[in-house]
Amino acid sequence: MFFGIIFLILKKKILWLTAFIALLSLLGGYAYFTEKNFLRDRFFKSVNVFENETIFSKKDGRFDRLEASYEVFKQFPFVGPGAASEDLLRKKQYYINRDSEAYNENYNAHNQFMEYLSTYGILGGLAYILFFVVIFKTVFRKRSFFLFFATGCFFVANLTESLLERSWGVVIYILVIMLLVTWEGNRNNKLLQNE
Repeated sequence: MFFGIIFLILKKKILWLTAFIALLSLLGGYAYFTEKNFLRDRFFKSVNVFENETIFSKKDGRFDRLEASYEVFKQFPFVGPGAASEDLLRKKQYYINRDSEAYNENYNAHNQFMEYLSTYGILGGLAYILFFVVIFKTVFRKRSFFLFFATGCFFVANLTESLLERSWGVVIYILVIMLLVTWEGNRNNKLLQNE
């Protein structure tokens, strides 16, 4: 989103920038003022990363859960425990950390890199990093802002969620890869020049 706004400012697309900000304002207002809305509860009321739990909001335990995954990684640093036993080891760590919500709901790492690191060890972590190096190298060769934006969004989503552990995450991955493979740079440049 930030890069999109910068792009619109640099290209002097004031009408698009105004429409984009108006749309974000309308969606934000809708999410905030709608009763029993997941977006409102998630973004405006419940996420509390740097503070303690209060009567109005609960502390987000993602960093504690990352620590549990790191403890699993430390037990099997080179090749990891594998997909069959990694969840059991992480659940055991949740029990040790007294994280009842993560233990009962069987939460994952909420970070794809840490998910691969705790499951497949250093080899899995290196493969994951290599995967994104290849993707961003391909995006750079195609010189497309849209591809950079789509791939960047996919990368950021992987920082906050174990995206490839979920079916919709795999669908997003397939869409990003299909875009990269089928993107024709010359046609894209002609479209940008006609604007």
